[in-house]
Order: sequence, then structure tokens, then C-alpha cells
Amino acid sequence: MTKSAKILVVEDDPNMLSALGSVLQSQGYEVVMANCAEDAVALSAAQQFDLIVTDIRMGEVDGLQALEKARQVQPEVGALVVSGYASEEETLRAVQLNVGGYLKKPFKMRDFLDQVQQILERRRVEALRFQEKAGYKKSLLNCYETLLQVIDLTGVVANQGTLFHLPDLAFRMAQSAGMAGELCAQIRLGLALRLSSHLGPLQTEEFRDGLRGFPGLYRLLTQGQLSDQPLALENVLVQWALQSQDGADPPPSLRPHYEAALKTAGPVITGGGIVAQHVSQQSLLHLARTLERAGDGVNARRAFEEMCKYPLPPSEEIEAQMGLARLALREGETERVATLFERARQLASGLNPAAQAHLTLEQGRWLTEMASSQALGQLELAARQFEVLELEAGAAESRLALKLMQGQPNLDGSLQVLLRPEYRAELTHASEWLLPLALEKKAQPVESLRAWVSRSSPEVARRWNQLSETAKSYLLSLFDEAKLGLPEELARPAQDDADPGIRAQAARMTASEGGPTTLLEIHSLGFFEVFMGSRRVAESDWKTQKVKFLLAYLCSQEAATEDQLLELFWPDSLNSAKKSLNHALSTLRSALRSGLGLEPISRERGVVRMNPQVPFWHDLTELESAWTGARGLPEGEGRVPGYRRVVSLYRGPYLEGCYADWALNRRKELESRVAEAAFQIAQVALGGENAHEAVEFSNRALNLDPTRQDVLCISLRGHILAGRPAAAVAQYEQYAKWLKQEFEAEPTIDVMREYHRARLGLS
Repeated sequence: MTKSAKILVVEDDPNMLSALGSVLQSQGYEVVMANCAEDAVALSAAQQFDLIVTDIRMGEVDGLQALEKARQVQPEVGALVVSGYASEEETLRAVQLNVGGYLKKPFKMRDFLDQVQQILERRRVEALRFQEKAGYKKSLLNCYETLLQVIDLTGVVANQGTLFHLPDLAFRMAQSAGMAGELCAQIRLGLALRLSSHLGPLQTEEFRDGLRGFPGLYRLLTQGQLSDQPLALENVLVQWALQSQDGADPPPSLRPHYEAALKTAGPVITGGGIVAQHVSQQSLLHLARTLERAGDGVNARRAFEEMCKYPLPPSEEIEAQMGLARLALREGETERVATLFERARQLASGLNPAAQAHLTLEQGRWLTEMASSQALGQLELAARQFEVLELEAGAAESRLALKLMQGQPNLDGSLQVLLRPEYRAELTHASEWLLPLALEKKAQPVESLRAWVSRSSPEVARRWNQLSETAKSYLLSLFDEAKLGLPEELARPAQDDADPGIRAQAARMTASEGGPTTLLEIHSLGFFEVFMGSRRVAESDWKTQKVKFLLAYLCSQEAATEDQLLELFWPDSLNSAKKSLNHALSTLRSALRSGLGLEPISRERGVVRMNPQVPFWHDLTELESAWTGARGLPEGEGRVPGYRRVVSLYRGPYLEGCYADWALNRRKELESRVAEAAFQIAQVALGGENAHEAVEFSNRALNLDPTRQDVLCISLRGHILAGRPAAAVAQYEQYAKWLKQEFEAEPTIDVMREYHRARLGLS
């Protein structure tokens, strides 16, 4: 890594300058030479260097003065002083400048190269440590934000959903006053923390110490101000917000910004512009889904309702409406279910066919649970819609429901599709309403049904008391007759069942903990999850984040040497790195061995890899395979099914929360590929005059890569084609504002052309 470093050599002796330059170039370094300090200062202002090698005494301006001026432009640049003589004063100046090394002339070139390598290595390690620290700080801020969102949703501090009202208003006022984006975000988060500071967890010393790395936030939380200047506008704003009960009557210096903030609607974007808003919405959606799966209907409803308070992309608003409908259905609120479905139906009328198909399936589910005679027709329509779009998981769930409703016992074809690892989320969705029905009707074949129960055992355990006695008895017989142990999640509820017959049947059976054929599933796109069969590996089993990310890395490589792993995961602790690697691999083995029945990790002759005998599935591998397969086909519509699979497999950023270089690079590469896949789908859709799908997929691409103005053109054309020129104008204006703020740039001529077409109402 250091061989590609760029080095500035400053020496007034031409022979020495040439010799040092030549020996550095022979080692692969990029070398720039200067024969006086004045030239060195000019070069350091124009170019970026990793290291400056300089003599001290060189005329009117000496080497240390040149280094001091260079450090004003490049504070992190390394430094090596080479000199025949240095006075005590010069030595003291060198120490104050934090010079990395000193060589007294004459010296051996081997010693010189060793010093260069050591300084560059220290600089590299310091840069990695800084980057890792920045990543941890970002993760910590995200944790604080998530904690406050949960507090807000549960109504612990004030009325549910109101905690951020005043901080959001203050944030917009800070924006209006022209404060830096980071300061605006600190004001918002700091005020929310201060308003919640009476809660027990936020009063601990550990919590407060965690904020010491953010001086502004720490000062706001403990002293009620951001800086030591009481009259500074940011302090005036914070003091007013803390003293105001309802966000009214600001002082004169804040009034114009208060009035400007009141005119601004929508969710606050605290960093990253358009993308941050999307990520926030995605996080809230993930929280709502998780709460719903866990059976916490009250807080799941609050999370879905919180999403609906702000402008959302139609597809996400439909998901929120459908989530609320499912929760209302469980509570028997039939009129509310009908209202929510009607709202979702109206939204879907302007969306792509895939969203409409999912809505049709959800309506079929609702009608099925309501025992309506219209359910069969709705499910048949959903199946046909999915099949036309070549969305096999949706088609399989629809056909599965039809077979059960029509009394057809053999579910094998449709069920085998849903049992594939990439469709775990779809299988979970189907399990919620179809698995109890399949058990009730004693569906076949028993091998596939047993696999379905095994894969869905956590969901079945949560709903155990909702199953009929017939369903419970048939479920137990699936494992008993095959002389197999019950999935461990089902053993306890079965043995504690109210029916003595079920208890007796369960008592004869043992719990199964997994075996050599257990599939290891790695989900690294979005929230990192690992499953061994039906059992999800608990977060506490990993001990540290680094262990979890080490597994993700090993699963993405055929093999890795121990040196590579040490370099990637423990670069700044060379003395203890080997011990850390041993401990991490031991933790991995402990977390996975019992569930798999095999050693999960192979380590031979300094090479570490996943044990090839362990069957495992990785969503990253599947996505990359789908991408490669699609790119191998002729351009055009033939690639669309492959691109759809790429987009469907992408459920969020790769290893979200990991900020190591290797993860960041892979994350960026994946985002680029998924954005390109969505763009290609949108382009084909626009060519076929499917405006709604063109808009939907182009916006997905923009969420991943907002700099792509060719994608924006597709979205604007889609809006115009759909007869929504006002939507095109609004999207352009929001994008142009973001582009100006982030890059001081203007939209391209093609984008501006579409904007003017929309303004003129042209089709």
C-alpha cells in the first residue's frame, strides 16, 4: 500500500536531491523534487503528498519553515528530516512540528528507505484509525437517533410522535440562518437528547461519556448551549427552544428564521440530502416490520403511523397502509381494514405492475381471512399478475393460497419455490396466514410441509396458541412419524400446551438442535442476520461487531490468508493482532458449531475459509450471480428478469454499520450495480410506455446514486408520460436545490430540457 505513496523531496544539493529521488523511484514511489524551500511550499499548495523529505538549512527559507507552511495546507502529511547539522533550536522546532524521523548526513540508503517505510506505515495506520473512529462516531449517532425514535414511538417522554417537533423546527431555523449542515444536525439531535435526558438510561455516566467525542452535543446536553459564546446565534436558538414549551414567540434575531421554518414541510434531512431521507424512511419501515413480526402490534402500528405523517414514495406508503391493515385485521377492525385497503388501492393505481400485484395478493389475504367468496378471484388475479411479471415468489404464494382454498392437498411445486433461501422474507409472509391453514387441511407432501414448519418455527411458536388442536397434532406427527426431533423453538410451547393429548405427544419427542445438513444462511444486505436452519443467531453470540463482519468477509471470499485478515481487521494492533484473530475465530466456531453439527471454519497452513462441507447460502453471492447472468444476455428486455432479481435481492446497504475500507468499497460497488439494474428496468419500461414503472425504478436508482442525472431524466419523462407534469417540476426543483447545496453544480442540459417540457405541459 505504501509503494504507491507520493513523496516530495526538498534538498538544495543537486547531487543529494538526485540520489534521494532515484532511490525512492526505484522502490516504486511517486517522487516530486524541489531544490529550494520556496518551491516546496508552492508544490505542497498545489499537490497532495504522503511524505515530505527535507533538509533543514537551505537559504532564506529553511526546510522546517517550508514544512510548517505545508502543514497549514496538508496537516496530516508525514515528515522526514535529513541534515548534516541541526542546532538545539532547530531540533526543538522539529519536535514541535511532530517530524516522523531524523537522519544525520551521511547515512546509508538502506536506513533512509527503512525510515521512509516506517513513517508511511505509521501514517497509514493513523489514517485507518481515524477512518474507523469516524465510522464508529457515525454509528453511535445513528444509535442515538434510533433510540430517540423508539422513545418517541412509545410515548415515554411526551405524547407519542411529538418528541422531534421542536428539534425539527429548530433544525429548519438553523438551516434558514445558513448554519453548517453538521451544526444543524447537532442542534436537532442535541435538543431531542436534552428533552429526553430525565429518562434513566440517558442519565448514566456511561451514556454521557459516550457523547464526549461530540463536544457540541455534550455541552448542549450538560450545559444547555453549544459553544462558549452565549450570544452566538446557535446558542440563542438552543436557549429559546429549551425555554419554549410550544415553539412560539422567538426573539427578534430568530423571528425571520422561525417564519421561514414554518413554511417548510416534510421530514427533516440531517445529512446526505435525498439519500438520508430515504434511509430514515427505510429504517422506520424496517422497525415497523420487526415489531409486527415480534407480535408487538401496538408499537408496530405507531411506527407505521409515524411513517404516514410525512410524504413518502408511493411504494413505501402502500407498505405502511398494508401494515396498518394487517394489524387492524388482527384486532377485528373490519371497517378500518376496508378504508386502508381503499387508500392503498388508490396509491397502487399510479404505480408499477409489481406493486399492484403485491396489493392484489394482500387483498386476497384479507378476503380469505374474512371468509369472503371473492377471495378466490382476487388470488387468481394476483397469481396471473405475478406470472406475467416473472416474479416467482409472489406467484408461488398466490398459487399456494389457491390450492389450500380449493382443497388441493399437494402443495409441492409452489412450496418448493418459497423454501428457497432467497425467499425467506416471502416464506415468513406466507407462514403468517397460510401455514396454519395447511396444517389444518393436513397438506402434502409431508417432507415439504415439515421443511416449511422447520424454516418457520419461530413464527409458528409465536402463534402456537392460535393453532387448532387438529393443526397442532398434525404438526407434531410430521416429525414424530419421521422419528425426528421437534425444532427447538416448538418444543417448549408444545410441552406446555393446555391440551393433555398434545402435551403427551410432545413429551415423547426430543428437541432437535441441527445437524450436518442444516443450511447456513447469511443475509448481509440490509440488517445483518445469520440463520442456521430456522434459528437466528442472536446478536449476543457474536460478542463483538468485528466477529460478525469477519464472518461476512469469509463468506464473500473463496479463502483469505491470516495476514490478509490481520491487515483488514486489526491493522493498528500488530502485537496483539494474532491473538485477536484466534479469539474471533473461536467465537465464530462457538456461535455456529452446535447449530450446524460441523466445524464452520477451516484453518490450514495460514489460510482461513468457510468449511466447504457446510451448506451455506449468501444473499451477496446470489445478487452477484444474478447480475452476472443478466449482463451475459443481449441488451434490452431479455435482461429485465435478471435485473428484477438483482433489485429484489437488494434489501439495504451491504453490512450497514461497517466502515472498513473493504466493506465500503463493496457497498459502493453493489449500490452502483443495483442502481444500474433499476435504471435499465426503468429505461425498458419507458420504451414500452409503462410510465408508472419507469418512475418507480428510476427513483429506486436515484435513492442509491443521486448523482446520476441520466436516471433523473427517465423519471421526469415518466411523470410527463403519465400526465403528471407538476410532479416532474417538483422533482426537478428538489433535485436542483440538492445539487447546488452538495456540489455547487447545475443540472445537465438534458435534465433542464425535460424540466421545461414539464413546465410547458408537453407530452
